[in-house]
Formats: sequence, structure tokens, C-alpha cells
Amino acid sequence: MTTVQMILLAFAVIFGIWLLMRVVSTIFRIAFILILVAALYYFFTGKSVTENINPDVTSFFKNKNINQLLADNCGTDDTEKSIKCECVVMPMYDDMLDRLGKAEIKNLENSQVRMDAEMLKSFYNQSTNIKTCLNRKKEEKLSFISKIINFFSGK
Repeated sequence: MTTVQMILLAFAVIFGIWLLMRVVSTIFRIAFILILVAALYYFFTGKSVTENINPDVTSFFKNKNINQLLADNCGTDDTEKSIKCECVVMPMYDDMLDRLGKAEIKNLENSQVRMDAEMLKSFYNQSTNIKTCLNRKKEEKLSFISKIINFFSGK
């Protein structure tokens, strides 16, 4: 290896290290800003960012019994709540009616632990129906949006 090649190699290594440091520095700055924004969001709202993007099942139930979920989500004009009613609450309620009966559901209101266990059991029993219904609703929304786009684009 000649002297010129060694000097060029040294410059290439130095340039590579400098470039790597700049990229890593930028990534750390972006990550720090994102963490700071997420922490501030959590501090002011009390919810994590992922809870709003992808809410889990426990945040949906929030220590409510099946009758409270029916009252909160069914019979409203709110589209999101009507989807929750049709796709989540009603299949669970129907499953609980089939397994337990109305009188036993009424008795479960006295014990939140037993109510949660039965609701969870119904949720897992109906999970395929719930997923199918939610996917169907998602496709209906998408097809509605595509119809609007097609209308305005003249297709």
C-alpha cells in the first residue's frame, strides 16, 4: 500500500467516523425530543401515547359491568360507540346470556371480580366474531372513503 493510499484510507476512516457521529447525534436528538413529548403528554393527560393509538381491552372495560357497557355504548348516535356496541359489547352480552342467563348476570353485578372474569371469558369466546365485525366495519369505512374520493375525482 502506497503512502497516498494510506492517507486516503485515513481520510475515509475519519470522514466515516465523523458522518456516523453526526447521524447518531441526530437520532439521539430526535429520540430525546420524542421521549420528552411523550412524557409531557402523559403528565398532562394521564394516558400513555400508545393507549390512544392502540387502546387495550382493560381500558375499554374500566371496571364496568356488562350492563354499564350496554348503557354507555348502545343506543347512541356516536358512530364509534355504536361500532363498539355492535362489535364488542353485544357479542359478549349474548354469550353471557347463553352461558349464564339474565338472573346470574344481575347477581354478578355485586362482585366486580366475578363480573370481570365472566366478561373476559365471553370476550375470548367471541374474539373471532369481534375481530370479524371490526374488520368488516373498517372495510365499510374504507369503502365509504373510496366512494367519496371516486365521486370527487369523477370516476
